[in-house]
Amino acid sequence: MTSLTRLNLHENQLIYMPPSIALLSGLKVLTMQSNGIHVLPKPLCKLYKLESLDFSYNGMKKLLPYVGSLSHLRSLILAENELVELPIQTGRLKKLELLMLNKNKLDILHPTIGQLCCLTTLSLSYNRLTEIPSELYDLTNLKYLALDHNQLAYLSGAISSIKLACEIRLDNNLLTELPNSIGSLKSLQILSLGGNVFRELPDFLTALRSLKDLWVSEEHIFCSDGSSPSWIVDISGLTQLHIDNQPKRNLPDVVRLQGIGVVVDWIIRINDSRRSSSLSLTHFGLSECPYAPYRNLTSLDISDNKIGALSIEVLDLPTLVDLNVSR
Repeated sequence: MTSLTRLNLHENQLIYMPPSIALLSGLKVLTMQSNGIHVLPKPLCKLYKLESLDFSYNGMKKLLPYVGSLSHLRSLILAENELVELPIQTGRLKKLELLMLNKNKLDILHPTIGQLCCLTTLSLSYNRLTEIPSELYDLTNLKYLALDHNQLAYLSGAISSIKLACEIRLDNNLLTELPNSIGSLKSLQILSLGGNVFRELPDFLTALRSLKDLWVSEEHIFCSDGSSPSWIVDISGLTQLHIDNQPKRNLPDVVRLQGIGVVVDWIIRINDSRRSSSLSLTHFGLSECPYAPYRNLTSLDISDNKIGALSIEVLDLPTLVDLNVSR
């Protein structure tokens, strides 16, 4: 079967591979997803033409050094395993373009990660990383970088080296600040930042002219004085704003579906009411009474909507003296 180029053994409850797999010398694509192979089989190192290897969902605990002999490999998918580190020989995979390591138990990355010069997609989501080696930023061809759901407390300004990056995921870490150099990533279209320690987003976000999709936490849309941050007003080109932990009742679907401009208008009005105790939510097309987020409101204007009845939450506002529900 030397002419075989593709082999899919997905979900077969395999726990080992026979040495005869090495006889498939023409194999280019091997899919072993969702089996029970805990160690990468050594005979695979003789499949010199292999370009794509998928061992995701196997409970794999260790990747042995001979993986570095697969010199033609372009895609390596090891997601949903139990790997705690990669062998330094992984750096020999000079043609590798895609490396998926999300949902493992990685707590360290060796500097040799920076030798994967052709890499365009790197997913390290849902691991245990506390730091990133500076060599990772040598991967100047990266377009997708996922570092979310780790334990990173610091991000180097060298991240600006990956100038081709279109999507960077940094959410759910322990970051206390972001390097200003992120503002120089002119190709960046998707950026996720929610679930970190920092409470305010830097103004350099307005420099990201290609940014279309931004993920933040609820506290990021408020300044410490209750006003709206400048980036939310000045950022141009944004088409999607995702707010983690934002209760649906605070951002109704009818508002969300009207686009980023309407969402920003809603956020600004909510923010302004924190300081003035007056809230105007007119002309949003609301069909039901919105949740009143602040108990100290004295004035609430929900006119020019489609509201049929007032909610108990609004009627129970203790300091409300001015209510407008006209159409």
